[in-house]
Amino acid sequence: MRRGRKFSTPTCMACYFISIIFRIFAMSMKKISILLFAWICAMSNMARGQNFVFENLGIPISEKDSIQIVDMIRYQMDFYNRISPIDFAHVKLKIFDDSTEYAAVRRNSTLSETFKIGAISGFFSPRDSIAYVFYIPQKRSEHLPLIYHEIAHYFTHLTISRTYQPRWLNEGLSRYFQHSETTKKKGIVHNLNSNTRGRIRTMVKLKQIDLKNVMSSNFNNFTKKEMTNENFTYIVAHGMVYFLIERDFEQFKAMMLEIKNGKSSFDAINITYPGGFIQFENDFMTYFGK
Repeated sequence: MRRGRKFSTPTCMACYFISIIFRIFAMSMKKISILLFAWICAMSNMARGQNFVFENLGIPISEKDSIQIVDMIRYQMDFYNRISPIDFAHVKLKIFDDSTEYAAVRRNSTLSETFKIGAISGFFSPRDSIAYVFYIPQKRSEHLPLIYHEIAHYFTHLTISRTYQPRWLNEGLSRYFQHSETTKKKGIVHNLNSNTRGRIRTMVKLKQIDLKNVMSSNFNNFTKKEMTNENFTYIVAHGMVYFLIERDFEQFKAMMLEIKNGKSSFDAINITYPGGFIQFENDFMTYFGK
């Protein structure tokens, strides 16, 4: 497997420059350009007061894609830092272009066997803190959003707990960033597209959504409902997270901290949302039922 690129915020400038000198003599011209790009990213991170490393452990990716991934990592780190301080982040990504290798890694992970290539082509492993993505060149436009999705899982685990996160919140946050993009004028913007809104609106009108049930679903039940189209759980989770963040970030932060401190999703919303869970459910249905 070819190794990818590593972008970091140096903690010792002298050591960092010495390492650059030795590595320049050891590398080809192509790798020198990669190193210089990593150095530029590192300096930018320092200027922003951030401390993180982005490391690509899989197949090489383009410089353009690397820049966009690093920009999204910066944004995600800023977002999660507003909830709970993160001193340091080591974002590890491993991209495969071989389906056999990807399937072997997936089988050795903690994922359910219900996940198949085609149904899902990426996952985050809490065991080794690596985001894995299967790369199909013909579907390049789908890969950056998928990478953003898997990286968000890392930050959710880092912020709340390495052992437990409510599934709706974990997936909802990841989809929130998956459906985000970088723009020159507005920075990062979030898109709750018309298809997502329409599907939630239809479920609201048909009274098919039970928010408490979605929030209480464990990993297997949450995934089973999604795979069988029983309740479109990932879309509903995305809608819940989007609604809470866009309505009042401070209230969303308070809910996250209650969950971080061990409260259930229901109790956390009941405590932090004005009017409690019943009001939250009514407001959600009204918002998406329009």
